[in-house]
Amino acid sequence: MRRALFHVLFLPVAGLGLAQVPATDQVSERARLWEELLARMEAAGIDRYADLPYAAIEGVDAARLSLDVYTTPDMDNAPVVLFVHGGGWQRGSKRAVLRKPLALAPAGYVTVSTNYRFRPHVSVAAQAGDVARAVAWIHGHIGRYGGDPERIVLMGHSAGAHLVAVVGTNGGFLEAEGVPMSVLKGVVPLDTGPYNVPLQLERLPEGSTYGDLMRFVFGDDPARWEAVSPVDHVRKGGAIPTFLVYHADGRRDVDY
Repeated sequence: MRRALFHVLFLPVAGLGLAQVPATDQVSERARLWEELLARMEAAGIDRYADLPYAAIEGVDAARLSLDVYTTPDMDNAPVVLFVHGGGWQRGSKRAVLRKPLALAPAGYVTVSTNYRFRPHVSVAAQAGDVARAVAWIHGHIGRYGGDPERIVLMGHSAGAHLVAVVGTNGGFLEAEGVPMSVLKGVVPLDTGPYNVPLQLERLPEGSTYGDLMRFVFGDDPARWEAVSPVDHVRKGGAIPTFLVYHADGRRDVDY
């Protein structure tokens, strides 16, 4: 059961059949597979409301601050899953939701998948702020799509898993958007490492690929680390939602 759930929620590249596709053809192949997924959703009776703006910031591409809603006509006051994609905090797309709506809709969940701004143009804290803005949009608008604004679950993969863990532990991000933490009924981080940002940055060896990424993403100012270090906010003892944490076997970075 656990393996089946992980396969649906995580869905690695190999599961899409891209591992055997030459790199030069992967973009077109991804587009083709995405169209196939959309056709499967339509056949399953899932409606997709695409590219809805959840915020507007001067000078920022509107696509970066947009989300997609996946629902069915019979949804009524249904719990909501907000998915946040990965990509090393520097790339990616809300399309990474892939077939999750096909699993979640029959289980009675509205699915939302969001974009956010990227490093190095904004800080990690600003990215977490974008996720909080998406939650605020859900809280204010999801009722018209059959969702319950008081029952929201955050789910993210990799960098997105880190961001949902931040928003699910540091209540300041939702507070800044006027949304109480009580609307979050769960957080599901899928395969991420930096739950303790200061400890990782202290222990990761110089010159390692992962260490270089962490130092690039989080910078060298310790004053900025605490806000985006989930463990630090758990230790403060504030009320947080239930977490269901998935990790991939063999990730050495989680040992740091």
